[in-house]
Amino acid sequence: MPNPCSILAIDIGSMTQDILLFDPDRTEENMIKMVFPSWSYTSARRISHLTYKRRNIYLKGQLSGGGPVVQAILHHIDQGLKVSSTPLAAMTISENLDTVRELGVDVTEHRPNGYTPVHLKDIDLFAIKDALLPFDVEIPATIGIAVQDHGYAPDISSQKLRFHYWEDFIESGGLLKDLIFTDIPQYLTRMTMLKKTVPDAFLADTGGAAILGTLFDSEVQRCVEKGCVIVNIGNTHTLGALVKGERVYGIFEHHTGLLNVQKFENILKDFKNGVLSHEDVFDDKGHGSIISPDYNKVKDGFDFIALTGPRKRSLRGRGYYFPAPYGEMLMTGCLGLAYGIQKKLSS
Repeated sequence: MPNPCSILAIDIGSMTQDILLFDPDRTEENMIKMVFPSWSYTSARRISHLTYKRRNIYLKGQLSGGGPVVQAILHHIDQGLKVSSTPLAAMTISENLDTVRELGVDVTEHRPNGYTPVHLKDIDLFAIKDALLPFDVEIPATIGIAVQDHGYAPDISSQKLRFHYWEDFIESGGLLKDLIFTDIPQYLTRMTMLKKTVPDAFLADTGGAAILGTLFDSEVQRCVEKGCVIVNIGNTHTLGALVKGERVYGIFEHHTGLLNVQKFENILKDFKNGVLSHEDVFDDKGHGSIISPDYNKVKDGFDFIALTGPRKRSLRGRGYYFPAPYGEMLMTGCLGLAYGIQKKLSS
């Protein structure tokens, strides 16, 4: 483990934002932890309340995670109510503003009279500071944030573009430390916005943070030098990784809602055997699969399979290992951020 430093780690999902104050002077079990609703989920609830009240809404703020908030916006329009938005906030719905307008959203810098404002964002450090203030706790200078970013490019679908990051990662060597970003690829627009909001923050994909966090589990640590399969089954995305030592040899990513137990296990079998092709996943409306040619030299050792993430419960009792780093399942992504940032700082 690299030399530790204090880190505020924030893992932002579609439903919750998990927060950990990683403090090297405390045992892991005694570190400060918080689980709040995500801002996307919070904004969605506010919009749903305004739908019930029959109020027109004006979106402002930043490009942020979609998910629940986009569903709430579309439902608001379906109910015959009006939505107006700044161009930046409208990019939460789609970064093609013509598409946003076609959905019925008026894109303008000025709030129409009588419209109720709704502020969109991914992170609010002031809210976290205020939550800690009564306990005389200050947030550390080093901050890590994990989000899921599909990215945007005008001529590439989000299904394809999302997987470009994983292809680049594996083809450049797949080192664990590179799961933490310091320089953000331009097409990852959500991360780019977060970097503008918190300029000194380290950023990661939520799937990458989960992979790193799983390595805190003692049983995973025992097996990773021989090779293991780590799968994060999230609320919306399922991400699998072939990990041995300090390297990731392969990645697949699919949509959780399209996977039943049988399909998941078929994908997992082919992935572990090194024969899961990109088309196998992409043609099934997932994002894809990439496995390094080097995997053929080491794949015989990959017998250990660890499942993490909020949607793994349907696979209980089927012989998989469910890691709980330091007894914490919810903080896996946050621990991964802390671990990855320490590796990044020491490299």
